[in-house]
Amino acid sequence: MGVMAAALLSVSIWFAGSTGLMAMPLTPRSKRSSMICFWSTTPLFGIRTDTLTFSSLPALSAPALAMSQNEATLFVTKANSMFCAREVELEFLHPRKRTDDRNRRAKERSNMNKKSMKSGKSSSQKSCIVRCCSKVWNALRGNSREIFSTFSLLIRKFSINDRRVIKIVVVGKGGREHALVRALVESESKPRVFSFPGSDAILQLAEPVQAKDLPGLLTWMKENAIDLCVAGEESYLVKDQGLANLCEEVGIPCWGPHKQSAQLEASKEFAKLFLQRHAIPTGAAVAVDDIDQARQAIGGIYPTVLKFDGLAAGKGVAVCEDEAAAEAFLEEVLGRRRFGRGRLLVEECLTGPELSIFAAVVDDQALVFTPARDYKRALDGDLGPNTGGMGAVASRQLIDEPMMAMIQERIIQPTIRGLNKDGLPYRGFLYFGLMLTPDGPKVIEYNCRFGDPECQAVMPLVSGDMAEFCLAGAKGILQKDCLTFSDDWSVCVILASSGYPEISRNGDEITGLEEVSNARVYHAGTKLVDGTWLTHGGRVLAVVAKAADRLTAAQRAHAEAKKISFAGSQRRSDIGIASFS
Repeated sequence: MGVMAAALLSVSIWFAGSTGLMAMPLTPRSKRSSMICFWSTTPLFGIRTDTLTFSSLPALSAPALAMSQNEATLFVTKANSMFCAREVELEFLHPRKRTDDRNRRAKERSNMNKKSMKSGKSSSQKSCIVRCCSKVWNALRGNSREIFSTFSLLIRKFSINDRRVIKIVVVGKGGREHALVRALVESESKPRVFSFPGSDAILQLAEPVQAKDLPGLLTWMKENAIDLCVAGEESYLVKDQGLANLCEEVGIPCWGPHKQSAQLEASKEFAKLFLQRHAIPTGAAVAVDDIDQARQAIGGIYPTVLKFDGLAAGKGVAVCEDEAAAEAFLEEVLGRRRFGRGRLLVEECLTGPELSIFAAVVDDQALVFTPARDYKRALDGDLGPNTGGMGAVASRQLIDEPMMAMIQERIIQPTIRGLNKDGLPYRGFLYFGLMLTPDGPKVIEYNCRFGDPECQAVMPLVSGDMAEFCLAGAKGILQKDCLTFSDDWSVCVILASSGYPEISRNGDEITGLEEVSNARVYHAGTKLVDGTWLTHGGRVLAVVAKAADRLTAAQRAHAEAKKISFAGSQRRSDIGIASFS
């Protein structure tokens, strides 16, 4: 109770212009319950009060609003992340805390008062601060949700010109990272964005990191006082000691899970055992070591799903319709060891529409982003070989509310509880690859980052402050009010190079990029040479358009994609159209 009042009053006064230390002991019903202190050196409204102490105010006697300790912590964390204060401290003082603690605090407040008097602050300035505080208190009294909403508006209003710029590094180089970088650059907080290793296209939006490897990246981030590291590419999460683990060691918040948690993606067997252990709906599966064991596990039942137990850039899964297809994949994975050493999962083939669900997970909480559906097969009509993704469609209209509620209840929440129960720390994006079977939604796979190309389809539907959201999340606070989601449809069409997915041809000149006017273009595999864009990878470009309805969005995406050309270009013409009967 008192915690809320002190938190609100502290924040209100700080925003009004004090920007100094505020220590306000609250004594509702003769019980001292909390103290909140803010330290900052940022002047607001031209008023600079390096130190200012309020021991009591009439507003404190007003009925306090209900606020939990987590909610009070949110106030402080948000202020710290936005204003980059030198120190923000929140303490809950129990009436029975040691007397020496209280005496120490009283001495600190006394010293602050003396400094405040020496600083010569006028009574009119202090009166202005109190008046502003009173107005905010009266406006917000009685509704905790309104508090958060107004608090967020105050943060954004007063932080436009008076906060230190947040510095962020995005790790990765593909189309997904291009979309993430653009979303961060367009954030309301206007952060300074860097990229490692980046690409020619990404580095037109972000600044380069002067590092050659992961240890060099960590050293560079420390030397340049980076505020946040965003993991885009999955390999860095499990490489060496793990990106998030290394960031934690040097005190840099990381939006991405620890190495042990990222095994949900790095190991299909690990993920399957996790699903089974926590009774999360999924297909039956058997792990095998060699081709003979795989044949025995398949048992002549087709179609069957074969999954390499490791990272394979989206190419380690095959849905085999017959024995010939299964034998070819087994030889590739267990014979020639295309993806390296590792076991194979022989899995039950689930049927139904596929669905990609993305959640921002912060410890025991999650915010679900716009659902999406991707197209894995290379050719129209879902024919041809499996790829990393030839396109995607995203919309909140993809599924109805009852289905979303079922997914939350049966899959998302049990996953979060399982992570916490197993001691797997998680702060970052978590991808749920689902099959909507006749028996309900079931998990096909987890990815410990945003999907590709689903990220390119989803990001244009997100507005707000992605930078603030990720920074707060990496610090342990899920700030749902930072983002809003459009109800439109978004369609992403991939332009792939000649020979993809078996091989990719590089160095073909790309023309027509400057003619695209009604869509966003994300670069996945390109290189800029003497002012000319060339192909430099399997999936080259993603063309994304949005509209109020799916067919219009699809028509726009395909129309704009047709303006771009390069030798051997491949594009599915039914993205956003197929799979919607």
